[in-house]
Amino acid sequence: MHSGPDYFYTEFYNKYLFGIHVSSYKYSYPAVKHFAQNGATTIAVAGRKSSSSLFFDTTCQYGLEYAESLGIKRAMPRITYDPDANHDNDNKKNKIDPEFLKSMAEEICQSMADIYLLCVNHEEAKGLIDHWRAMGTCQPKGLWMTCTAWSQSKIEESDDYNYAFGAGQWHKSM
Repeated sequence: MHSGPDYFYTEFYNKYLFGIHVSSYKYSYPAVKHFAQNGATTIAVAGRKSSSSLFFDTTCQYGLEYAESLGIKRAMPRITYDPDANHDNDNKKNKIDPEFLKSMAEEICQSMADIYLLCVNHEEAKGLIDHWRAMGTCQPKGLWMTCTAWSQSKIEESDDYNYAFGAGQWHKSM
């Protein structure tokens, strides 16, 4: 199974490419719809934007547009960043820079959004959750992250506090 922008399957010819394509344009739709049906009215969106991959950018863009079509309002402007850039020249890439992640975590939390839609990888996810835990006051009604169910080890390390929706809920009860 592969998720990404539709062009991955439609604009390139590769006779060896096959699979079940989950469009990044609709990757977050089931969770966003669930949140809307359960009373969410505001959303904070943040995620990677990089020339090397459109997956994160299109997932957030279309997820936000879908949320707005359901009547969910933006609680803050969408945050986009290059994960491999170094925003403050401290020799740390944004995706692993504690100060960068802390600032983003605080901005998202201070938005008071009902739900957070985050198009991030494991590095950022861990940093953001760690900062929200340390703050002790950041409790959205819903959290959706692109990387939630990508790794068995990450799932096993999880606990009730950081249970979050992802695009694929791979459990027999779901």
